[in-house]
Amino acid sequence: EKSSSEIHAEALIAEAERVVTDGSVRLGMASLPGEVESQSGMGIEGRYLSFVYASVQPSTSTQSCQLLRQFVDRACEQFKQRYGGRLEALPWPDGGTSEGVKALGLHVSLSRSTGISRAQIQPLVDELRRRVRRRRRGASPDCTFAVSPCNALALPSSDGRSVFLSLPITSQASGNLAPLAAAVDGVVSLLGLPRYGGGEDHAEPIYHVSVARYVLTSSDTVEGALHKVSRASLDAAHAIASASVRFVVRRVRLQVGCHVHVIS
Repeated sequence: EKSSSEIHAEALIAEAERVVTDGSVRLGMASLPGEVESQSGMGIEGRYLSFVYASVQPSTSTQSCQLLRQFVDRACEQFKQRYGGRLEALPWPDGGTSEGVKALGLHVSLSRSTGISRAQIQPLVDELRRRVRRRRRGASPDCTFAVSPCNALALPSSDGRSVFLSLPITSQASGNLAPLAAAVDGVVSLLGLPRYGGGEDHAEPIYHVSVARYVLTSSDTVEGALHKVSRASLDAAHAIASASVRFVVRRVRLQVGCHVHVIS
């Protein structure tokens, strides 16, 4: 008879495999914008890879910070012990705030990664600033949400070269992150770009915070890497009490190629 931990492990692995094989959840894919482009960020046919995200950090609560660090450090350690590879924690807190600085650390994706032309860049920046800043002024001063390490998922990058250890944000725990996501969706729709949840299958996005990254080697498959990261996260979650970590949204940014525009 299987133990509860074995059943939970199988469920996590099944979910990881579903992310790869089921198109209905492909919007859960994590991404580091611009990493699959040239140094200039120029994509195919003169289009630039663009991506809207909210840079976040754990709340100032000592308990939240300690819980998250403990979970991430243990997951990375378990990954190394089991597989000999490197699951690396993403940098945090995000320290960069200036225009033009690529400072992607802990973040929540608010849009798909999509190609835009040079002529679309400034209209996109201007309209995002207008709508997102208006939403943030109308929201509570601290835009917060909560996640639980016990619900961690392994998600593939959009280019299939990395797998991220991610913490999904449930609708019940999204706080006032939803208005920001709605504002971004409104802007991209206005400019004729694909909405985050507006694909052919109308799948809802999996909003999440990625906390660690594994880069696939030549001998890895995406499915195998997802399995490894899922196993490591399960081992780490067993050592963590069933508790949540609260995050605070610091900035909303648009990355176009290798350039970052501060939106709010």
